[in-house]
Amino acid sequence: MDFGIARLGGVDLSSASVGSPASMSPEQVRGGSVGSAPDVFSWGCVVAFAAGSIPAILFHIVHEPPRLPPPPGPPLDLVLAALSADRPTAQPLLDHLSVP
Repeated sequence: MDFGIARLGGVDLSSASVGSPASMSPEQVRGGSVGSAPDVFSWGCVVAFAAGSIPAILFHIVHEPPRLPPPPGPPLDLVLAALSADRPTAQPLLDHLSVP
């Protein structure tokens, strides 16, 4: 899991490629600055993608919209939102997922 690895204890890793290629956000792949948004993207990847080759996954993340079957569990709209360029922060996702 890549949750929290974008920033470790205040250490700035914005210039480093850190994470599993299968769940790196587009801004990480491009070498851009990162904050908490890559964690949300990684959550979406964990839910959406099971496996694939690293080059194919990286190409898909940067150049193609997500192609997803309806997943069991979290609603598809939450996963698509987590994988979008304008993704929400983690708190709205958590709020939605923890509603009884």
